[in-house]
Amino acid sequence: MKSYSTLSNCDAGAIVDGFFEAFHEHVNIRREGDSCFLPLRYGLATLTVAGDRVEFSAEAEDDIRLSYVKMAVAEHLATHPLTSTEKIEWTGALGEAPPFFQTIEVVSSRMVTPHIKRVTFRSDGFGSYAAGGIHVRLIFPPAGRKPVWPSLSADGRIQWPSGPDTLAARVYTIRSINLEANEIEIDFVLHDHEDGVAAPGADFGADAAPGQVVGIFAPGGNEIPKAQSLLLFADETGLPAMARILEDLPATSRVSAFAEVDSPADHYDLPSAANIELTYLYRRGRKPGTVGLLPEAMRQFTTPCHPSAYLWAGCEFDDYMEIRRLARKDWRLARENHSVVAYWRKP
Repeated sequence: MKSYSTLSNCDAGAIVDGFFEAFHEHVNIRREGDSCFLPLRYGLATLTVAGDRVEFSAEAEDDIRLSYVKMAVAEHLATHPLTSTEKIEWTGALGEAPPFFQTIEVVSSRMVTPHIKRVTFRSDGFGSYAAGGIHVRLIFPPAGRKPVWPSLSADGRIQWPSGPDTLAARVYTIRSINLEANEIEIDFVLHDHEDGVAAPGADFGADAAPGQVVGIFAPGGNEIPKAQSLLLFADETGLPAMARILEDLPATSRVSAFAEVDSPADHYDLPSAANIELTYLYRRGRKPGTVGLLPEAMRQFTTPCHPSAYLWAGCEFDDYMEIRRLARKDWRLARENHSVVAYWRKP
């Protein structure tokens, strides 16, 4: 699928230069003559200089991924000053709701550890989720009001309701999918939060009851690493993703996984096999995000255990920063050999 747009009356060369500078550290963006090719997780964006205009094309396998490509282009343009007298508008029909959005309803919930509740949701269908990635964005409407859900503008960006209809959005991992029952399971970490600090996901998870409705954005890309040797690091927020990675692990691969939890009572149902070495790290009552157990575990390795090892981490922001620093500066891992994500940030 493809979509097109043109930005006229602008410094076309400077705009393409801006895309290259913004993306070259993250993806294998390349230039050929007057064209710039931007490969994204969801598809491909192409920018071509034609005098005082930039001609854009976006292509992807389906309308959901195509929407993500168009959105990535529009978000970059929106955050960088332009001299253009026009705004980008993509070809193709725009629905009232993004093609990657739907509403889902709570079916049931249960505790799986003392601090994690698993909520089962049902919808009309989750077929596109099976191979679309493991993370989704949940959209929580304000309590006591009829939800006003997001829509798409002509430039492909999301239009969010404001004022009393303001929505809260948080990213979560799909723990499991049942396509026959049209159900997914998502785990919520329950925790106390500081006064005045919003925790819509934890609050929803704590009170989730059958019949409650939230919005969901479909996953947009494959996020499960493939390698012969893996190193995994996660606190409670990253455990569902770690479980999905381990479940998808080929028998020929080997993995060392480190899971930070409070105590042995918080052990999570992680897959076990002969090629998986799992180590739990205990805070013993210390506050999450303050102990640094995951970076310390990483320092036990002077170098990756295999030249083509893949490192993955999902954790608190400070731990994320230190793990990423170790991966890039000390280990000098190539961009394609590591993925480190901050799942939350302590107040």
